[in-house]
Amino acid sequence: MKLLNYASVRYLLFTALILLVSNQIFYVVLNKVFILSIHKDLYQQASEITSQQNAIKSGWYLELWRKLDHNLEIVSANKIVFH
Repeated sequence: MKLLNYASVRYLLFTALILLVSNQIFYVVLNKVFILSIHKDLYQQASEITSQQNAIKSGWYLELWRKLDHNLEIVSANKIVFH
């Protein structure tokens, strides 16, 4: 019984250590995947806006563009601050 208890405690501690380490690694990997995905989407959206900028001829076109892009706010470029 003592040998079983000794092995069980060792396995439990080893499992807890592996769980703590893998949890942190999993968080970092998922965080990088989400940030990369969001970065790609924003870059694609920015390039699409600049390529379609000549198609906006009046305020009505601009309102239609906002409705199609789920109320995306379009502001002039001099107000944007990048980090």
